[in-house]
Amino acid sequence: MTNLVVSLLLAVPALNLQTVPQTVNEIRQRADQGDPQAQFELGIRYRQGRDVPADTSIAIEWFKKAATQLNADAMVQLATLYGTGRGVSKDLTQAVSWFRQAAELGHASAQFNLGGMYARGDGVTQDLIEAYKWQSLAITRAAYRPDVPTFTASRDAIGRQLTPDQVSEANARIRRWLDEFAKTKP
Repeated sequence: MTNLVVSLLLAVPALNLQTVPQTVNEIRQRADQGDPQAQFELGIRYRQGRDVPADTSIAIEWFKKAATQLNADAMVQLATLYGTGRGVSKDLTQAVSWFRQAAELGHASAQFNLGGMYARGDGVTQDLIEAYKWQSLAITRAAYRPDVPTFTASRDAIGRQLTPDQVSEANARIRRWLDEFAKTKP
């Protein structure tokens, strides 16, 4: 449990909130109009209790609205809430699902956390090859981030448990994922 919380907390992304301060009413207006970034921002405010009463249930509603529009940061927030059970019933299957959706969109923190869940068998059948794959992808996607050494240490610890053939299989999966991901980008 401690490892899950630590990995989730280490890999929760820096929130991409707009730099121009906006009132909650301005954000809510944009959110009500379907702006996924505003929906995400409103979810963060409700989760943190910033300028509104803290209410995880309302935060989850806004995160889900943003997530249905492929806001990967909202997916990671949902995964983190379900994975830790903070303000919601702990549900590792839901956490894996949300991390997977964000990971498939190329979100480095989601990839790292999904790899950790595979490594531990949290909410999924333990699969060290998949764990190695997802954490390796996180490293490639997060090259600019200060948490790359944490990502690398975790991935390397998984790698030490694999045979050379398993590492080759993981690398083949990484190449396939990168090829497919490249096809989805304009």
